[in-house]
Amino acid sequence: MNNNLTYTSERNAVIPLKTVYSNKGLRGERAREREASRGEALEASLSRFAVPSWIIPGGIAENARFAAGRTAEVGLCFFETEPCLAYGESDLPADLAELPLSWHVHLPLDLPWSKDEGVAAAKAALALMDKAAFLKAGRAVVHLPEGLGRSAAPAAVLAWENFMIHWQNSGRSSRDILLENQPGDEPQALLNLAEIYDAGLCLDFSHWLLTCGPEILPGRDFLQRVALVHLNAPGYEKTGHAALTELVVAEQAWAAAVLREFFACRAQDYKTNRQDDIPLMLEIFSWDKIVASLPLLQTWLAGI
Repeated sequence: MNNNLTYTSERNAVIPLKTVYSNKGLRGERAREREASRGEALEASLSRFAVPSWIIPGGIAENARFAAGRTAEVGLCFFETEPCLAYGESDLPADLAELPLSWHVHLPLDLPWSKDEGVAAAKAALALMDKAAFLKAGRAVVHLPEGLGRSAAPAAVLAWENFMIHWQNSGRSSRDILLENQPGDEPQALLNLAEIYDAGLCLDFSHWLLTCGPEILPGRDFLQRVALVHLNAPGYEKTGHAALTELVVAEQAWAAAVLREFFACRAQDYKTNRQDDIPLMLEIFSWDKIVASLPLLQTWLAGI
């Protein structure tokens, strides 16, 4: 088996990975007791991470109250433009601001990029950020206009330019916009856009693996712009956002290497956002699967 993973960087760095992770079952009553105790400890360790606002049945309020005390941050899943713009007090009650949580926003997947050359998308995004203002949610993850992560289609470029102009004219920092890689996106295209507008990046593990596979790692220039990592797996069905336990061995080695390099970049030459931001999000839409993912994640982070 070839244990060399190649970085996507001008230096063409290569690193050998020889660690193979195994997950052996425990048997017996004492083993079950130890496993239960470990599960409690793992849940406690979630205080280092962010989770989505959709991890149990219910709305944002129910999910946030469940997450409070279990994790550090919640990513507000504003996935649909019109329904989320219609949110009221019952959806986002004022007492959410009293929970021991920090917050960020995931902007809608259906922003109207083609309407008014991106201006409508910007207005919708800013209106949603205003809805989350009482939670002090500053960062926002965004999916680029269709195809912009692969080509410089003039209409998509214009829509993105107008979006960023309106975002910054509202008084918001360009570094609070995090461009998320989508399946099929070219890392260099995303990096170019982030550098031109001084924006951040959101690295989604499952989307990267579905596009580039586990042989190619993000280069240092890319990782220096990453402000948030979405931890998840492509899954057995290759649909993304699966538990980390569904990563095959090569993908586990890739994930461990990426996290080592990511935190090295943060310590040495971090270009976007603030050092006190929560950098890791388990973007898995099931609490049980999040907890099941923690042992593997802790193994990766143990030496960092």
